[in-house]
Amino acid sequence: MRLKAWGHDGYRILMNLPISHIGGACDVTCTGLVAGGGIVFLEAFDAQETVRLIDERSVTALYQVPTQLQMLLTAADQMDANLTSLQAICWSGARAPGPLVESLARRFPGKLGTDYSMTESVAPITLTPLMDDTEVLQRTAGWPAMGREVRLDGQSSEVLVRDENLMLGYWKREEETRAAIDQDGWLHTGDIGRFEDDGTLTLIGRTKELFISGGYNIYPAEIESVLEEHDEVAVAAVVPRDDPLWGEVGCAFVAALPGANLTGQELKTYCRSRLANYKIPKQFIIEPELPMLPVGKIDKATLRAKAASPANTKIGN
Repeated sequence: MRLKAWGHDGYRILMNLPISHIGGACDVTCTGLVAGGGIVFLEAFDAQETVRLIDERSVTALYQVPTQLQMLLTAADQMDANLTSLQAICWSGARAPGPLVESLARRFPGKLGTDYSMTESVAPITLTPLMDDTEVLQRTAGWPAMGREVRLDGQSSEVLVRDENLMLGYWKREEETRAAIDQDGWLHTGDIGRFEDDGTLTLIGRTKELFISGGYNIYPAEIESVLEEHDEVAVAAVVPRDDPLWGEVGCAFVAALPGANLTGQELKTYCRSRLANYKIPKQFIIEPELPMLPVGKIDKATLRAKAASPANTKIGN
């Protein structure tokens, strides 16, 4: 599916994700093998080493999470790298912030793509072709992949997917398997979405990340999306922490772009004009960078523990 959308002659992809994860083992490595192309292996993600190898080995394809791409652009500017060999720059695992997409589009016009996938779905659920339509790339996860049935649950708007390429089940976990794949064969993704008029899918949040503040349901992804539209924000993550009055409140961790001078009050004012009052985080913590998992996603477990720490209850307010 990805090769039909993002393939090109002389395919050579760089693999800097954990080989034990589906992103590294399947999405990158197997795609390179199916393409009959080359695979450049890097033991672990390192922004400067990745940039160096792209130029040195004439890498043509990148498949990363947005946080990695932001770090790569910064490293490329510092190293004065050209990156002209790249023909496809694609991301998955999270929505790319607007400023990042705009930067990529200026540097790699017509070479950008995104998809929405998960380990249980094996292949992409939705994806875009290579394009430079920044509105689609920022706003959505693309169109349903060819041959896959994708729909929304009528009550919860949870994304459901069905075809013969889904996982068979969780190893020796029959109860969890039945909860994930219903009797009609639909995989329940745990993601909440909506279809736009053009047929693209917009992801709103995850059922597992939902928290309740003062009786209102709050999806962190919506708040993160707003924060990442700020011109000086590189990446944001919102997690809940306990609150004696509201039950739970949002705590926003924000990494600023180089040279930015952000304050918590500035971000709170920014959110106030774009979000309902109950969705605005009660705390903003500005960090030089956010902790990452080996697969390149933000480590929200670490952030939840930090948000709950008494030492951080007043930082960034």
